Amino acid sequence: MITGPMIAEIAALIGDSARATMVPALLDGRPLTASEVAAAARITPQTASAHLAKLTAAGVLSVVRRGRQRQFRLASPTVTDMIDGIVAVALEKRPPSRDPELAARAGDRAGAGPHHPAFTPREGCAGTSTGQT
Repeated sequence: MITGPMIAEIAALIGDSARATMVPALLDGRPLTASEVAAAARITPQTASAHLAKLTAAGVLSVVRRGRQRQFRLASPTVTDMIDGIVAVALEKRPPSRDPELAARAGDRAGAGPHHPAFTPREGCAGTSTGQT
C-alpha cells in the first residue's frame, strides 16, 4: 500500500530546488561525476556532493565506479518514469514549450501534449536496453 508519508518523502527529496536541477542532467542515461552534475546544475561541487548523497541513499541514484571516479546515474527505469511523469504533469496546463529538450521529453513538437502518443520516456538509466547496468 502506498502511503502519504512515502509519497511526501520522495516528493520532498526531488522537490528541493538544487536536486530538481541536478536530476534532469542524468535523464539521458550517461553516468556523470559529481563535478559534472554540479556544472550541469550550476551549483557548487560541495552542494552537489551533499545532494548526491541524499539521492543515492534514497535509491533515486546509483553509483558507478570507474577507477578512482564515482559516477552517478538514475537508479532505475522507475525513477526515469517518475521524472517523466512529473514533467508531464507540470506541462499539462502550459502552452507548448519553446525549449527543444523539454518539448522532446513532453512529445509536444507538433503541439502534442504529454498524453499524446508521441510522449515517450527516455531510455538509458540503470536497467534499460542501452546495455548499461
